[in-house]
Amino acid sequence: RIKNVSEVILKLKPFLKQYLEENNTYFKGALFTCPNKNFHSNQDAKPSAGFVPSTEEQVFHCFTCGKSGDLFTVYSLLENKEITGKNWYIAVKELADRFGVVHELEPLSIEEEEFNNVQEFLRKIVKSSNNYLIKNRPKKVMDYIKSRYWGECIENFQLGYLPPNNQAVRKYIIGAFEKYPELSK
Repeated sequence: RIKNVSEVILKLKPFLKQYLEENNTYFKGALFTCPNKNFHSNQDAKPSAGFVPSTEEQVFHCFTCGKSGDLFTVYSLLENKEITGKNWYIAVKELADRFGVVHELEPLSIEEEEFNNVQEFLRKIVKSSNNYLIKNRPKKVMDYIKSRYWGECIENFQLGYLPPNNQAVRKYIIGAFEKYPELSK
């Protein structure tokens, strides 16, 4: 969590145009391609979004899809990340780091630290199993996935598989349980 989050948010909002430019947004005069381009059925060939007047380029509006928002809306759309709940603070921190906006972090409570450790462990296991499935494509597992019509879900939902006799994975899991006793909870 960021201690001075309100100040950081105010300091970040003027970076909207720079963020769009850094993410290869096409500008033509006062208009630019909408960051909600996945929603556009016409592939947004012509720029259809612009900055709302008198907001000093802190808010945009798309005249095609009707989407409006600020830097955080654009971040969510372009990075394909949720910005609700805990993810809000992650977004603010990532953007503050990116644009060099000074911020102070509050120390985590013991419960938050344990939660983060469990989440990190789970992310690593999911990523490892997804990478294994994509790289090795075991026939029996792929046949099952195809029989369920889940082929397109492998990347979207990070489906994965780890063979039960994989010693590297077994060693990582045992080590993680020793390092983070909260995993056994």
